[in-house]
Amino acid sequence: MMGTVDVVYEAVGASKAAFEVMEVLGANGVFVFTGVPGRKAPIPIDTDLLMRNLVLKNQVVFGTVNAGKETYQAAIRDLEAFARRSSTTIAAGGAPPSRPTRQRRGTRSERWRKG
Repeated sequence: MMGTVDVVYEAVGASKAAFEVMEVLGANGVFVFTGVPGRKAPIPIDTDLLMRNLVLKNQVVFGTVNAGKETYQAAIRDLEAFARRSSTTIAAGGAPPSRPTRQRRGTRSERWRKG
């Protein structure tokens, strides 16, 4: 073995090979799934090892799809519709745009007492 891998961009949909490569993903490594496997028999994977590596090695695994322009436009419309119906914003902080977030002062225990 030569070492570990920092970034994997999987694009062929070969799940068995992908999960074998995931075993050599290094600390702070990123694994991107873009391929879609065909319908085959399930493959055995060591889920404990997978989860342990993800947590202890601070690894990131995510999937994405290469969609067309129409799909992105539909996603924007959906997010806009959600924002209109929701009392919170999608952005970080979660405060509605009409209500500014308050700054917190004092120690944590003082904030808890004050509410």
